[in-house]
Amino acid sequence: MYKDHGALQEPSDRTRIWRYRPFKRFEQIVEDSQLYFARSDEMDDDYEGAIPGENFSEEYRERRAQQVRESLKRQWENVDLEFVEEQLEEFADEEIDREQIEEIYSEENLESAVEQIRERPIESYEFSKPSHFLNCWHINDAESNLMWDSYSDKKGIAIKSTIGNLKNAFRPHKEQEVFIGKVRYIDFSEDSIPEGNGLLPFVHKRKQYKGEKELRAIIFSVPTTDEPVEDGPDNAHKIKWEQQPNGIPVSVDLQELIESVYVAPGTTDSTIEAVGDLLEENGLNRDLIIQSSIDDSPPERPR
Repeated sequence: MYKDHGALQEPSDRTRIWRYRPFKRFEQIVEDSQLYFARSDEMDDDYEGAIPGENFSEEYRERRAQQVRESLKRQWENVDLEFVEEQLEEFADEEIDREQIEEIYSEENLESAVEQIRERPIESYEFSKPSHFLNCWHINDAESNLMWDSYSDKKGIAIKSTIGNLKNAFRPHKEQEVFIGKVRYIDFSEDSIPEGNGLLPFVHKRKQYKGEKELRAIIFSVPTTDEPVEDGPDNAHKIKWEQQPNGIPVSVDLQELIESVYVAPGTTDSTIEAVGDLLEENGLNRDLIIQSSIDDSPPERPR
């Protein structure tokens, strides 16, 4: 099910989006009522989940450390130690030493946290990359010849929808939360990205991809087991990456998702008929089909 995420840039629900697919992939979407989320480290771009060089610079690390110091200081100054003590004692069902609580929120611990941020840039995401799954859309008011060429070889289908419809379409999926964010295009040799949330690297791409105007639906999923971590917290369980799938099929409401089905430029009448049959066989209306306007003839000059 869709869930709002404050760290991600999300255009309005009325924003027009497109999903360009070869016919066979579109057929699978319709027959299964599912969108496929690919694991980020299985995608073609080696920069998926990468961190720009500027995030590792000394100046940036110092600036980030100061941000963390100020943020933690504001939070800790407002902590009600008495309330924390009561909650911990209720949870542990035993008396808690007040000095232990005061130590948690001590100046020494604050500086230790700040130093970790200063010395250690955000993770390289070798851990994070296989735990993020992506389903990508193109933001545009009209169909795109570039996207026909890139993702369907002009022999495919484009699903036309809106961000609002995409959100609502995820309602049947209960297993994981689905987040949605607009991709920002940057220079990885000069720019930095915000830190503090593991989703952010997956909504930043190189400027060379700017023409994709991408919107991403993202799932975070880690293959935890029932096996507890030795000497770890009670709720900590071992992770087995060998059990991580290459992708996640996500159930969607196609009636909610699909506003129109565009067929590629030059599609034959027989193929259009086959698309209509496919839609009707799966409870959708063949009237959803629209022929691409890319090959339309220019208007005749008035005489």
